[in-house]
Amino acid sequence: MKKTKAVSIVFAWVFLVCVVSVFLGCEGEQGPAGPAGPPGADGADGTALCGTCHSISTKIVAVQGQYQASTHAMGATSERGESADCALCHTSEGFRQHVAGEEVTGAVNPTQPNCRTCHNIHTNYDETDYDLAVTGSVDLISAMMDASTTVDFGKGSVCVTCHQSQPYGYTLEVGGGDFEVTSSRFGAHHGPQGNIVAGFGAYEVSGSVSYPTSSAHTTMIADGCVTCHMATPYGFQAGGHTMKMGYESHGALEPNIAGCVSCHADIESFDINGAQTEIEELLSSLLALLVKEGATTESGSMVTGTYPSDVAGAMMNYAMCLEDKSNGVHNPKYVKALLTNSIESLQ
Repeated sequence: MKKTKAVSIVFAWVFLVCVVSVFLGCEGEQGPAGPAGPPGADGADGTALCGTCHSISTKIVAVQGQYQASTHAMGATSERGESADCALCHTSEGFRQHVAGEEVTGAVNPTQPNCRTCHNIHTNYDETDYDLAVTGSVDLISAMMDASTTVDFGKGSVCVTCHQSQPYGYTLEVGGGDFEVTSSRFGAHHGPQGNIVAGFGAYEVSGSVSYPTSSAHTTMIADGCVTCHMATPYGFQAGGHTMKMGYESHGALEPNIAGCVSCHADIESFDINGAQTEIEELLSSLLALLVKEGATTESGSMVTGTYPSDVAGAMMNYAMCLEDKSNGVHNPKYVKALLTNSIESLQ
């Protein structure tokens, strides 16, 4: 009996030692490795997945170099990103909030527009990461804040999301009563190109020139802005992701007409049929009349005060056509009508 009890005690101690060894992490000799698991759902390993985009490194380097030469990449106005009113267009964070349908808030440490602003970078980790964040229809706001419309510029819709007149909280009625101008920056913001191309949202006072219902740049160019501004690049100086329409060569500014020649064969400049020259002259004439009215300074800065609606409207049209920065190229017929009829209203 004593011998049986002793054997039981020995077995109990052996069992206890084994249990303690397991919990303390003592392991025996490792067995052979098991077979490799199946690939991910996309059927590619991590290296191949990254290579979908990054194996075309030459293109990426070229695009990055072009973009670094662009005005967008300089981020000269990203400091305005701390304001919720400005963050949508002046920061990448605000733009992505807008695209996601979220409330746009100011960013404490904002970043300038970059690859992830306009493209869905590192979303699906395939070619769709190059897709644009905005396509199809976008809302276009009237400079006078009494109406809006919807436009579809194709790939250019991502541009028009910001490059349009921004809300100012006032309504200026054509032919209405007196209007108080309260800011020297009265009128369209610095990027109203979308309004000009679409021919919408300015002060359309009646006059000798009728307002066109459409523009060739909207009816014949499916992808709007990008067709010309992102045409075949000239190095890192123009076209492509620089989005610039000209480059300096031997001290002179050369136009990058690569995106224009498919419609305007044999052109050498953007002054097609003298349209830019005519618009420059009309802008100068309108400015002179506004200075005479005391509505602007000779440099074009608005003078605060109360004016008849046609004078305030002429101030708005001058600012919009000037800030468009194309001297009418974007929509020459609409710009000519705005300036000509504004001049007549003041005369």
